[in-house]
Amino acid sequence: MRRPQSLKEQIIEYWDKAGLCSFDSPTSNADPYLVSCDNFVESRFLEELLETSGISKQDASGIDIGAGLGRFTIILAKHLKLVHALEPASSLYSKLVANCADFSNIKAINTDFESFDTQNDYNIAVVSGVLYLYSDDMVHELLKKVANHLKPGGLVVIRDFIVEDELKQIPSSYINGGFCYYRLSHYWRDLAQEFSLELSEIFQSKPSYPMPKLLGLTSRLGLARVFSASIAKKLMYQNTKSKREKGILDFHSSPILTVFMVMRRKQ
Repeated sequence: MRRPQSLKEQIIEYWDKAGLCSFDSPTSNADPYLVSCDNFVESRFLEELLETSGISKQDASGIDIGAGLGRFTIILAKHLKLVHALEPASSLYSKLVANCADFSNIKAINTDFESFDTQNDYNIAVVSGVLYLYSDDMVHELLKKVANHLKPGGLVVIRDFIVEDELKQIPSSYINGGFCYYRLSHYWRDLAQEFSLELSEIFQSKPSYPMPKLLGLTSRLGLARVFSASIAKKLMYQNTKSKREKGILDFHSSPILTVFMVMRRKQ
């Protein structure tokens, strides 16, 4: 008799079957024009974090946990000497290897972080699109291990979702018995403190689009194409950057925000 799958195994199996809809996308089903704009903005933010981190490329290393098709892996590789890109979903892993073939400093590994046996300590760890499906216990164990493998002063960049005033725990439509967890910012602050990490910043990583309630209709009509234009991407980036600089989390545009959470290990 086949043993029941663990929650993590179910999550990996889902991504293995569903895949990602494009290199730019963090999800299996999304408007290609909007994800192109989203990725432009998020990539710029990650590049800025690396450029201002004080990390020297000469001997720096990083790890991309849940690397997907490598959209953040490649950015890390341009700034670091070595990048470990972990992707446990086999269908995504094979495409990750192909996408990163031009970078000799990327080592792609077909495993999840919890199973990854490493002696390395890293200057930066990126965790993207993983933790919203994890229970609190799973998040706790993953972040504990991340903190243990960070160099002093090292960064953790978590791309996840937050809500303003009440935890949202929504049954998952694709993980049997699983949930999507949309947590409060203080949850992450308390967790960081437990592992001697300083949560230095939480900021909205994706742009707020005009008339969000009509965005689905805009996509169906093909009108979202305008957001894939270079000038539109730059304008949306500047708008999102302005919110970051002012410390604005735009819950008026959406009750669930996609954010970057930046933690630094204490020296």
